[in-house]
Amino acid sequence: MDLSGMPKVEVEDNSITNNGFYPDLSTAELISDYGVSPEYQQASINQLTLAMHQINRELSAFAELHWHSVSRLKDLPYGETLSLFYKKAVYSLAKATLLVSRLGESHRDKGAAQQVQAVDNEQFWRIECKSAMQYLMAESGYLSVSLL
Repeated sequence: MDLSGMPKVEVEDNSITNNGFYPDLSTAELISDYGVSPEYQQASINQLTLAMHQINRELSAFAELHWHSVSRLKDLPYGETLSLFYKKAVYSLAKATLLVSRLGESHRDKGAAQQVQAVDNEQFWRIECKSAMQYLMAESGYLSVSLL
C-alpha cells in the first residue's frame, strides 16, 4: 500500500536504453514517481522514448562543448545529481505529452474546462522539464557569465 491507503499496482518495468552517455530510463520509474496511470504503459514507452531523444538533441551542443572529456554523465563532478536532473527533464516532458494525449482519449465529453486544466498541467510539466535542463547545465560547472 502507498500513503493514500490504496493498494500498490504492479507495473511492468520496461527499460529504455539510452545512448551510453546519459542514464537509461524506466517506464516503472515514470509511472510510480510521476503519477502516470499504469493503463498508459504502452503509451508511456513511446512518449518516454520520444522525450529522451528530444532532450538528448536539445543538450547535444552543450554536451559536445562542455562534456566532451567524459564518456558518461555520471563521470562528471556531481554526476549522480546531474543524472537526476537529466531524468527529471525527460520524465517531465514525457508526462506533459501523456497528459495531452490522455485528455484526447478519455475526456472527450468533459468539456472545455477540463481541457484548460490539462493544458495548465502540461505547461507545468514542460516548465519542470526546462527547469531541470537549466539546473543540469548550471550544476555541471561549465556555465559562466562575462561582462561585455
